[in-house]
Amino acid sequence: MGCKTDSFIIYCSGLLNSYHKLTTKALSLALPLLLCISTCVWAADYNKGWEQFRDHNYARAYTEWQPLAQDGNAKAQYLLGAMYFDGSGVAQDYNRAKYWYEAAAEQGVALAEHALGAMYYEGNGVPQNYQKALKFFKVAARQRYVLSEYALGSMHEKGHGVAQNDSKAVHWYQRAAKQGYASAQNNMGIMCYEGRGVAQDLKKARHWFKAAAKQNVAESQFILGWMYYKGAGVDKDYAKARQWFGLSAQQGFALAQANLGIMYLKEQGVSRDYKQAFKWLKSAAEQDQGLAQTNLAMMYIKGLGVQKDNQEAIKWFKRAAEQGVPEARYRLSMMTK
Repeated sequence: MGCKTDSFIIYCSGLLNSYHKLTTKALSLALPLLLCISTCVWAADYNKGWEQFRDHNYARAYTEWQPLAQDGNAKAQYLLGAMYFDGSGVAQDYNRAKYWYEAAAEQGVALAEHALGAMYYEGNGVPQNYQKALKFFKVAARQRYVLSEYALGSMHEKGHGVAQNDSKAVHWYQRAAKQGYASAQNNMGIMCYEGRGVAQDLKKARHWFKAAAKQNVAESQFILGWMYYKGAGVDKDYAKARQWFGLSAQQGFALAQANLGIMYLKEQGVSRDYKQAFKWLKSAAEQDQGLAQTNLAMMYIKGLGVQKDNQEAIKWFKRAAEQGVPEARYRLSMMTK
């Protein structure tokens, strides 16, 4: 017996506004220590310490770098700061991390300047202070340090430590995006799509989303899928929508999983497959995606891809209703009269 798909909901309505809230979560600005060391152009000067660090002999790495830092070597000072910040080879100590970061920053090490900015932005070991964070990020950004450029974009977008200004946010996001920083590329896509701080341009938005998607940013993959699903700035193409939703869904992105499940239900760009629909909707529902929970409940009522089970349907309608999904509230009221 066929499925009356009109009773199912596709999540795309009003998507971009809700999605953008996801892109502006609290920044994670401090690079993992291993990444900092392995990407520094000057790391080769510290081969002994690096070899020990690479082999997870953190205490020995500290022993190699500590004398250099005490002798005023700025690069070694930064590395000690990073080790104290992460607690690698030493007990975690934000005060000592700050001491060594400051020593390196005074000698112009951009990573140390950024690290201090991140400490003040996030309030790690110091009182949170957006003004001080802004100061250090600006100094590092003058050296084209990409994380600081991205951080400045976010601070201007959110109005943290500065007056909210989308144009300045775009300026900094674009600088970071042109250096290949995926999160900045993703945010540039959002700004171009919504016309915030820049003229609305869906072609440019797609360019930035695609650049980020190629670096496996699940959010960008999802939005590309949405653009192809709705025909926003591109010809409508369900096959491409399914492709991008699929890549994002495999990374666990709930909205992509929800939409992919619906596409399997509605036979859009893919053969109808209730088991696949159930699989993806359940994955999204377990992440508290309200409309996926609503659609999952409908599958339990209809017995599509799963055995009929009204109690399971009620459970998922309740969870969706708690998140304010009107359809779930209505269905729940009908089932529990």
